[in-house]
This record gives sequence, structure tokens and C-alpha cells, in this order.
Amino acid sequence: MYFISSGCVEVEMPPNPVRLGSGDFFGEIALIKKFPRTFSVKALGFCDLLVLSESDFNIFLDANPEIRVILTETADKRIEIDDLN
Repeated sequence: MYFISSGCVEVEMPPNPVRLGSGDFFGEIALIKKFPRTFSVKALGFCDLLVLSESDFNIFLDANPEIRVILTETADKRIEIDDLN
């Protein structure tokens, strides 16, 4: 999972790419839903990203179940948007 510390990325979701910026994250769907990666993400300039490995992600969510709920809801919404396209 990746957290955007600074900069802007574009998630290549046809027909309308989605831009994410500082404070946003991506990659949660693969970790939460055990789905393969669904989209490519490209930097739109210099970006500073923070990476959370799967093992650390699981440890973090086990210690913070309320965040698991939020991330699962976000993943569900993003999957729903993808299904609409």
C-alpha cells in the first residue's frame, strides 16, 4: 500500500483517470480484498510516497480495527466505481 506524502499521481482508470494527491493512498484493494492489482498508477511529477508492506499492513490493521473498517469501505467504493466504468 502506498501513501502520497507529497506530489500527485494519476490512476489510469478508463475512461476517466483519477488524480490523487498529498494525503491520499492507493494499493489497499489488493491487500484487503486479496485481488490482483487492477490499475496502473503514474506520477505526474516528483512524488514522495510512503510504502506499507503487506505484513506491516496486517499488523497495523490488527491493532487498529477501526481503520480496517474505513479502508474496507474505501476499497468497496473504489471497486464499485470501477464496476460502473
